Amino acid sequence: MKRPAILICSFLFLAQVALALNGKRACSREGTVTIHARDQDIQKVLRIFAEQTHLKIVVLPNLRRVVSADFDCQDVRYVLDALAVAADARYRIDGEVVRIFPKRRPTYVPISN
Repeated sequence: MKRPAILICSFLFLAQVALALNGKRACSREGTVTIHARDQDIQKVLRIFAEQTHLKIVVLPNLRRVVSADFDCQDVRYVLDALAVAADARYRIDGEVVRIFPKRRPTYVPISN
């Protein structure tokens, strides 16, 4: 009867050691994202996001911005909102496809007298 308890304690100890060596917590919650990136192109950060969420990300090629992201087990929508703000972009979700594009700049019309 003592053997299963020893095995469980051993497993928990090894799991704690592995986490300590990695220096980060594993995230097992569905619908969350973990991204750590410093001064990376938004396209690269969005590729990481796509790999973790299994969403198809479509980005216009003219969306170029260097961003930093530090998210641990954060909600997918929260991370997407934050990345859009950091990239000065907007997005639209169509099923499993996320389209990301630069914000439209206001059009100024000259006023004549």
